[in-house]
Amino acid sequence: AIMPWAIHFSRGAWEANLALFLTTLAVLLFIKKRYRLSMLFFGLTFWSYQGAKMFTPLLILSLLLIYRPSLKLLFKPLILLILLILPILLGFRTQSGRLKVFSVFSYSRSASVVEEIKHQDKDNTFLFTLFHSEIIDQGRGVLQRYLNHLSPYYLFFAGDWQSLRHSIPYYGYLHIPEIVTILIGLVVLLRTNNQLTRLLMAWLLLAPLPSALSRDLVSGVRSLPMVVPLTIISGIGLSVLVRKKFLLLLYSPALLLSFFYFLDLYFVHSPKFTAADFVYPYRPALQLIRPLLSQYQKVVFTTQLGQPYIFTLFYLRVDPRLYQAQARLSENSQGDAGEVNKFDKFDYRPIFWTSDKGLTSTLFVGGQYELPEKDLQTTPNLERIADITYPNGAHALRIVGLK
Repeated sequence: AIMPWAIHFSRGAWEANLALFLTTLAVLLFIKKRYRLSMLFFGLTFWSYQGAKMFTPLLILSLLLIYRPSLKLLFKPLILLILLILPILLGFRTQSGRLKVFSVFSYSRSASVVEEIKHQDKDNTFLFTLFHSEIIDQGRGVLQRYLNHLSPYYLFFAGDWQSLRHSIPYYGYLHIPEIVTILIGLVVLLRTNNQLTRLLMAWLLLAPLPSALSRDLVSGVRSLPMVVPLTIISGIGLSVLVRKKFLLLLYSPALLLSFFYFLDLYFVHSPKFTAADFVYPYRPALQLIRPLLSQYQKVVFTTQLGQPYIFTLFYLRVDPRLYQAQARLSENSQGDAGEVNKFDKFDYRPIFWTSDKGLTSTLFVGGQYELPEKDLQTTPNLERIADITYPNGAHALRIVGLK
């Protein structure tokens, strides 16, 4: 209830949170020998989040090895699982663009770097293969990423330091006092040898793998399954402290203070630090243009902040039937998620003012360099509507109209 990691990802529309719920429910049902329902929910994880396509099979394999259920009882549930994920398996080659974009194996050293290493080795093929081959370089990268997710810096002090959308500034994914309960819990876990403890350790060690095999050094969203074993391990440690009232009296105020510090960062400071990462300007911009839409035949909306059509649909409360009848998803040249370039009177693209200033009955939403102040001053029939700034005062978007 008070873990920063769980709070952060449960307050937004991250599909990884849905996948974690389905996974946890599936594991619980498996332990209770409700295999058919378990495989149903395991199958749904594949449809909910990309990271589950790696984590779920490994977790199922761990459950089979740890609990060793009767194969006769598992036959029909496994058939159900295969049927659920069959469309994904059949379309994997054509639908794995996002996986390719984020896979660590899609990125390799430049040819110049490789040539320089070969030159330093005096073109000794044996030495290069033994110490500097691509598989060794990428293996080191995967190991680094994996260990990053188990490091105290990631867990207790910084969280996902690469993305402010995935954690709050100056705080980790667990409270600092939980270092004590996590360590105590791990000791208890390692001393207790049963199926549940083996499952918890397997879950904890497997959870960072989807993130370790991605291009990012750390990822709070791809390693989100770590929340479950860490919560239970910390709880085990806390149960030990409860039996030592003096230690509990020392621990409780420290945890409470940490939690209030987290709330201060979360509600007061984080919205200001992360405004750009959460594309703050879209909401005020769309609220401002909403009453003006009937006055213009066309709206040119910049794409410099990314995916503006999604926010248009949300903040303008567009009827899904209207959108679905018109929208055309364009492929992304990099293989990542596609985008919509046109919808109704909206045209989503960069603004080129030298040519666009000749348009009429058009509303523009763009950046200060796309709509330069000096050029706007000399443009006839221009209506200045608003400049939108970030909470720190930095310029975000500019709205003007041409009658």
